[in-house]
Amino acid sequence: MLTRILAATLAGGVAFFVLGFLIYGLVLDPMFMRPNLTAEATKVMMEVPVWAPLVLSNFVSALLFTFIFDQWAGIRTFVGGLKGGAIIMFLNALSIDLGFGAFMKTTCTSSIASSTAKLATGKKRKI
Repeated sequence: MLTRILAATLAGGVAFFVLGFLIYGLVLDPMFMRPNLTAEATKVMMEVPVWAPLVLSNFVSALLFTFIFDQWAGIRTFVGGLKGGAIIMFLNALSIDLGFGAFMKTTCTSSIASSTAKLATGKKRKI
């Protein structure tokens, strides 16, 4: 059981790292993040990330999913894990985004809705 959890955590951590790089590093950064940064935001951002916490966060997230799927949900198949992971990640992202949206001055309740509209129309909204 421990071997299965460790193997799934390793595979999930690598998958999170690679997919995070592809989604956030290559797609969203030049399209959404960099054009919308303010001068104040660039002051607090690091040009090159600190790799240890970044890699560790991916493995901790993978361990969380592995533990939930193995111990509580009893998910044992790839498709079951894919569905469960997609639902958990969507709800997690929506929760965080709505929480941030509660404190941001935007015309849109959620930046997910704004980003989705921007992606669908190809137009940059002025907020």
